[in-house]
Amino acid sequence: MKYKIWYSVDDDEHRYTLEGEYMLCAEDCADDFHNQHDGWECSWPKTFVLYDSATSPEMGRYTVEREVEPVFYATKA
Repeated sequence: MKYKIWYSVDDDEHRYTLEGEYMLCAEDCADDFHNQHDGWECSWPKTFVLYDSATSPEMGRYTVEREVEPVFYATKA
């Protein structure tokens, strides 16, 4: 069964959609926003608001934090 959810970020009026094979949650929306909608360029935490449809009232509001993964660069000394 396919699940579909709509979400917005930081009270923006634009609603993104996300589909998946399993029940979707705020972490899934955060991953989609980060990877598909330039979320890596933003400062975090972000507030995600989830909706049942493109026009429905909000189902829930979640603050999502992004963990930092270190990146290492080596140069010859």
